[in-house]
Amino acid sequence: MKVIPTKKNYDGFIEEFVSKLGKRHPDTCFYAYGSYIDGRCDYGRSDIDGGLIFNSGFVMPKEEVLDIADFLASALGKNRVKTQFNLLDRGTCREGRFLSYTSDYTAWIQKVGKVLSGPNYLGEMNGLDFKSGTLHNAAFNLRKARNNLLYSFDTINTNPDRFRERTEKVLETLAKFPKFLIWLRDGEVIVPRIKGRDALKQMLGDIDLSFMEELEVLLRRPDQFYSEIEDTDRALRLIVKGVGVMEQIVQSYVSRFKEPSSRELKR
Repeated sequence: MKVIPTKKNYDGFIEEFVSKLGKRHPDTCFYAYGSYIDGRCDYGRSDIDGGLIFNSGFVMPKEEVLDIADFLASALGKNRVKTQFNLLDRGTCREGRFLSYTSDYTAWIQKVGKVLSGPNYLGEMNGLDFKSGTLHNAAFNLRKARNNLLYSFDTINTNPDRFRERTEKVLETLAKFPKFLIWLRDGEVIVPRIKGRDALKQMLGDIDLSFMEELEVLLRRPDQFYSEIEDTDRALRLIVKGVGVMEQIVQSYVSRFKEPSSRELKR
């Protein structure tokens, strides 16, 4: 019979997670919103919605992310409640194009969100309205890859097969990521992954895409690829590298193109 979490479990999870986060990562903003915060929570069914904003630029310190992922898994292991947290950084929030929140949603979070730990960075969220579904997809893919990393230890503990599936998705997303950015600037539709990678390197110039070259070799050898991600430790290292490269691409892109293109945002 399914064990349904109670209010005590929800409060217990928040108490433990906030306590460890505040002690070990005091510069990280943890905010929550929704039914748990405003008193409408259906305990046992409702999610705790929220997010973490790192005091960093676009490339987050992965050691800190993994530390938070570790004690997030511990807190969830003791109090199995539903959570839906997004992993963000101040650089992405301020610049806006790769923040997956639109302007109205950002305004709503800033209005109803409650900071439970760390400084209040909510006011720095620069929600934008996407003209292009391509930019929205790129922002959402970055968010999803980061969130998979945030929940990595919990997923390993509860469903290792799902973790390997998510790792595969993150790596496939990284392999396809360049074509989104190329279209935003050049309007060119590029299908082959290798051609997209080479075009992105030429467009940005200052980006190290050597991991993508290694990844391409793996993806073209399915037996070797699935052997790599079968081991959760190796899979974790791959997802850490994959998320890091996506962040570096975004950082290089916004540094190279400081103004949005005509394809990116509504005006």
